[in-house]
Amino acid sequence: MNKLGILFFFFIFIKPLLAQSTSTPPPVISLPGFGTHAVNLENSKSLTLSLPGDLNLFVAAQGMKCPRFMTFSPDHRLFVAGLYNCGDTKLGRVYLLEDFDPQTGAFGKVITYMDHLHNPNSVAFYSDMTGQSWIYIAQTDRLSRFHYESGSDKPTGAEEILATFPAYGLGYKYGGWHLTRTLCFGGNGKLYVSVGSSCNACEEKKEETRACVLEMDPDGKNQQVFASGLRNAVGLKWVNGQLFATNMGADHLGDDNPDDTFWSLEEGRNYG
Repeated sequence: MNKLGILFFFFIFIKPLLAQSTSTPPPVISLPGFGTHAVNLENSKSLTLSLPGDLNLFVAAQGMKCPRFMTFSPDHRLFVAGLYNCGDTKLGRVYLLEDFDPQTGAFGKVITYMDHLHNPNSVAFYSDMTGQSWIYIAQTDRLSRFHYESGSDKPTGAEEILATFPAYGLGYKYGGWHLTRTLCFGGNGKLYVSVGSSCNACEEKKEETRACVLEMDPDGKNQQVFASGLRNAVGLKWVNGQLFATNMGADHLGDDNPDDTFWSLEEGRNYG
C-alpha cells in the first residue's frame, strides 16, 4: 500500500477511534512485526496505533465533522461526505480536499463544497453521453445531482432530485435508526443506492424501498429493487462486474452477536 493509501485509511478510521476515547486510553496491543505510532492532533487529542513495521501514518486532514465515504472527482480531486454528528441533522457537508503534499502527507486545503445537507453519507460522479459531468449526493430523504465543473469549489445549476426515501428521523416509533444512504455506480452504467430498515429487527411492511439496494438509471429512471432483506447495507462497491455490500446485524444482542455479513449480491435475491 503506498503512502496515499495509508493516508486515506487513517483518514477514514481516525474519527471513530477518537469518538471512543476516554480519559484513560486503552492499551495498545503489540503484535510480532508491528510497531506503535503516536498521532497528535490540533485539538490536543492524541492516540497510539499499532501498524505493520513497513507502514506509516500521517494526518491527511483535520477539522471535518464525522467524515464518511470519499471518492475522486473526474478531475482527480478528493470529495468527502460528512454527517456532522451521530444525530439526525441538516448540518451535514460535502468537503473538498485539495493541494496534497506527498512530502508531508497532508492536504493543504479543506473546502466546504456544500453544506446544510440531511445526513450526507456518500457522493459519486458520473459523466453522461454528452460529456456533462454530475456530482451525486445521497441524503436521508433524497438522492440528487448537480452539474459538476472541473476546478469549481461549488456545484453549478439547479438541484435535480432523482429519488426520495423515507426519512422519519431517530425518533420514529418503529426505530428509524438507519439514516444513511450509500451510492455507487456499476460498470453496467446503473446507479445503486442502499436504504436501511425502518427498525432494529422486523419484517418491512410499509415501504418497499426499505432494507434494500435500489438500482436505477443515472437520471433516476427505471428504479427497481435490486436486492432486498438487507438490514443496513452501508458499504457498497462494484468490482469486476459484481456488486458487493456489507450488512449490519441487529443491535442489543451482545458484543459478538450477531455476525455482520459481507455479500456478493445477486439481482432479485432476498437476504432475510
